[in-house]
Amino acid sequence: MMFLGFSYTYIILSNRWFCIESGNADNPTVVLIHGFPSQAYSYRKALPILSKDYHVIAFDWLGFGFSEKPQPKYGFDYTMEEYVLSLKSLIDELAPNKVSLVAQITDKHANLPSTLSIFSNFLLGEIFSQDPLRASDKALTSCGPYKMKEVDAMVYRRPYLTSGSSGFALNAITRAMKKQLKSYVNDMRSTLMSENWKIRTTVCWG
Repeated sequence: MMFLGFSYTYIILSNRWFCIESGNADNPTVVLIHGFPSQAYSYRKALPILSKDYHVIAFDWLGFGFSEKPQPKYGFDYTMEEYVLSLKSLIDELAPNKVSLVAQITDKHANLPSTLSIFSNFLLGEIFSQDPLRASDKALTSCGPYKMKEVDAMVYRRPYLTSGSSGFALNAITRAMKKQLKSYVNDMRSTLMSENWKIRTTVCWG
């Protein structure tokens, strides 16, 4: 099946993942991991460039985009631990051998910006997370100079316009991230800087 000119499929593990795949599968594999609260669509311009030399996979996190959005308390509660385990399962399924990861994270992400932390509020979060403009457009454009075209904005809005489960997932994710994100960023930094790190790794910042 095709999505915006790219081949896509749904991977069924314990939940359904939306994945975009491009390039020759015999080439080295690169997995593109989108940020919060984005989608694999954010890599639409990088995909055709990378796929010339790599086998490229981009996916929507559970709770985002076109992947499944399980109801909290029913098998997936959107905690950091669950996301780590689910990512491992997905990579084992798609690229069991050597793989390069591209992610979007810096120390600044240790605390949620106000445009996102509002969704963790018990009452307001449930209300605002059902507003497509607040949940997608404002959250994606408020933290920088990026101006979104209407055609792109509609892709990000679509999950919120078609199902209330997107809003409920966003509410659950922000609650979990507000509690856990800072410690996870610190753990990541400690792991990468540890002298006990035994796996040869190249880390590129850009």
